[in-house]
Amino acid sequence: MSKKTNGDCKLGNRPRSLRKLAAMCMYCGKVRDSPRVWKRSPGAPMGSGIVSHSVCPGCYDRALRQMQAEVKEIDREEACAATA
Repeated sequence: MSKKTNGDCKLGNRPRSLRKLAAMCMYCGKVRDSPRVWKRSPGAPMGSGIVSHSVCPGCYDRALRQMQAEVKEIDREEACAATA
């Protein structure tokens, strides 16, 4: 049995089916071109066998801020209800 090395995690060493996986932002539709690059795509990612929904960094930041604001509002409402 051979030991796995860090190099086994690189895209080139993944099964062929995973290399065809394309990540698409579920909010804005951008497609991940590389680990840090997201690009707008006019349609389905070209040449991809499978599209997996993900979240691009910009949409993640917006969604996180929105959720944090909603949690603060709920906390305020609960605090007001507790003092009434």
